[in-house]
Amino acid sequence: MTINNTLSKVIENTGIKRITAHGLRHTHATILLNNRVSIATVAKRLGNTAEEINRMYDHSDEDADQQAVHTFSSVVNS
Repeated sequence: MTINNTLSKVIENTGIKRITAHGLRHTHATILLNNRVSIATVAKRLGNTAEEINRMYDHSDEDADQQAVHTFSSVVNS
């Protein structure tokens, strides 16, 4: 039985939202990075290099940057 099959059974039995093992891994890394866990720590947990983590999860910084632009614009335009 693959990890995705096992995960599917757990999801089916618990009623949680469907997610793949890859999606769970991505969510795990994103949550850690968004909560200021170091890139080195996340890389070690996932078995990647810091450069790979930067490349794969760079969108997190883009999302935060867009939020910063929106927040700044809201304050300036008030």
